Amino acid sequence: MLTLSQILGLHTRSIDFTLAYMQALIDVDIYLKLPQGLDVDGHRSQYILKLKKNLYRLKQARLSWYKTLHDHLIQQ
Repeated sequence: MLTLSQILGLHTRSIDFTLAYMQALIDVDIYLKLPQGLDVDGHRSQYILKLKKNLYRLKQARLSWYKTLHDHLIQQ
């Protein structure tokens, strides 16, 4: 496929499908507790994490990744 695109002078792009779900931004606010063993200045219970991108096993991960892929394909 890459050879053919080079012969025809086409521009190609690649997508990393291994980490596909983690490439999409989240459109809702999701907060997590700090994992065990991760202490900030010795105080674990005072901090929470806000996700910026998807994680596997989130219910909305598939849909937000699909929307991201769709938007990028339509823009081209």
